[in-house]
Amino acid sequence: MARHRKRKSVIFENIITTISTNFINLQPDEIDNEINRALRTISQATRVERSCVVIFSGNADGAQGGTRPAICTHAWSTPEIVAQNRPLDTISATTWPWLRARIARGEIVNVPLVSALPAEAEIERRVCRAQGIQSFVVIPMTYRGDVVGYLKFDALRTPKTWSDHTIALLKTVGEIFVNALEHKRAQEALQLANLTLEARVRARTQEIERRQRVAEGLRDILVVLNSDRPIGEILDYLVAQACALLDSSACVLYRVNQEERRILVEASFGLPEPFHAIKSLPLHAWRFLGHGEPG
Repeated sequence: MARHRKRKSVIFENIITTISTNFINLQPDEIDNEINRALRTISQATRVERSCVVIFSGNADGAQGGTRPAICTHAWSTPEIVAQNRPLDTISATTWPWLRARIARGEIVNVPLVSALPAEAEIERRVCRAQGIQSFVVIPMTYRGDVVGYLKFDALRTPKTWSDHTIALLKTVGEIFVNALEHKRAQEALQLANLTLEARVRARTQEIERRQRVAEGLRDILVVLNSDRPIGEILDYLVAQACALLDSSACVLYRVNQEERRILVEASFGLPEPFHAIKSLPLHAWRFLGHGEPG
């Protein structure tokens, strides 16, 4: 029996070593799949039916006890548990108050038999019975001294005992996971910062180029205005430049003739062909153009 336990211990150590090796030099987009794969491998090796990784959101300093929201980021269940549709309940301060308080303090909670939970964990006992959990172990995950989440393994078919050696190895797995997730978070934050910086540089460059085009366009307009060209050519040039400088598809220059009570089209650029025949409009049409009262 002792030899069998030692052999199982060696096998599990080799599994953890392999998992640790697999996480070396992983790209951020590969981390989630590797965590899911590792959960499955560990769960099958320890003969449990369900496992998960849960991460707390928000700032540890701003939360009291174990009240921070928890998000299940990775989970694994045996096919039979999936078929039975037994949902995974994230440990909250409401449904698991005794357990959540211990996780918040960074305590490992090893429960070989749910019926043996202390009296103050009566809520947890009822929840476990409702979910069919016979045994469970919870491994808090810490990063830079703060509890950032936890690993949880549930035995649903038969009670399960986790040795101190196995729990120590599971704690190592938690450290591997949390370091990988923090690396992923840091890389994503860096990528977002780079994208934001690139967008700002691109916007600033476009603004500089636009201002340069405006300055050059105004310079050209002044040259045309001071030329001896006919007034018609000058106005045609002005509306064309206005379109270019304002990134507009069309431009019309109107003149209001109060004596004739008409709006005269002095120059245009980019108008569709049917509008070319319109040379003037009655003065009251100004309101229909959306310009208010003519000045």
